Amino acid sequence: MDSLFFALFGFYPNKAGKSYEMLVGAILKILGYDHIILDEIKQGNFDNNPYQIDASLYELNMESIMVEVKDYTSSKNNKKVRREDLDKIAGALLELDYSSGYFFSATDYTEDAVRKANASHLNPRMTKLSLFHLVPSVDSDRHGRLDRIQIDLVLYTLRKDGSMIYPEVPSQIAEMWQNAGLPLTNLVAKNVFYYQDDRIICTGEIFSPTNDIVGGYKFSALLGKDFHKRARENNNHIEGVWQLNDGEITYHGTTIRLNSVRFSLNFEEISEPIIISTEGNPVLKIVSKDQGIDKLITDRQLRGITFEENGAITFDGSAP
Repeated sequence: MDSLFFALFGFYPNKAGKSYEMLVGAILKILGYDHIILDEIKQGNFDNNPYQIDASLYELNMESIMVEVKDYTSSKNNKKVRREDLDKIAGALLELDYSSGYFFSATDYTEDAVRKANASHLNPRMTKLSLFHLVPSVDSDRHGRLDRIQIDLVLYTLRKDGSMIYPEVPSQIAEMWQNAGLPLTNLVAKNVFYYQDDRIICTGEIFSPTNDIVGGYKFSALLGKDFHKRARENNNHIEGVWQLNDGEITYHGTTIRLNSVRFSLNFEEISEPIIISTEGNPVLKIVSKDQGIDKLITDRQLRGITFEENGAITFDGSAP
């Protein structure tokens, strides 16, 4: 772990086993834990003894997690984490105000150590303890994992050229025009409309053949869930009559309900691929059955980590 740490961060920590502790803290930060403090000293609530904590996690929901790590890769035969190792953190959890505990191993766990951790999820007198494996990644770890996802996003935009909306003038308004001596033919509707959330929003004015404003109107109309399909089947064009619930038309201060409008609309289909891909090379694998985690961590992600002098860790959000 020391050589991997140096390759990523360009320095060696000044204490044996510290590389693995810092890598664990970095991985937890990448996984989204809010506030992480490495190498913290806590005072026991009852025995008043000092406890050295490899890492503490402090969450926004006020929960805190004690983290213990063991790197036995330099020992003979890559010694496994034993139950006695878990007994130490279980005893410390009785003295300290942590909501739960995480144990990280760079090798594996003995069977009785696994039983000890499992029992903590059943025994109400124990603080829950979750086991993690954090090990160097190998090529076979990539098998069955997605390195690249492509989503083809199809957007529809309303084309103003060739599109037309014209109100079906209510008889009351037509009668007002006729009484005012206005023509009922050759009228022109000029409007502004836009497309939002499957709905057309429109405001407009009606002009006489002499270019005088003889009325104004506004409405919104729902295109319907199937309009994309209808447009595709008809060369991105739909037409018809909308029956309105909120339309209105105005003439000289008199407002009448607008019941329907004729429409002929052209759409443009825009296809835009969205590609999500893994950036960097996987260098570590983290697995925890207790927490439902099985992830590969890349060198690019880890290079986004900064270790602060006060033991805090920051992450620049590098892509996976």
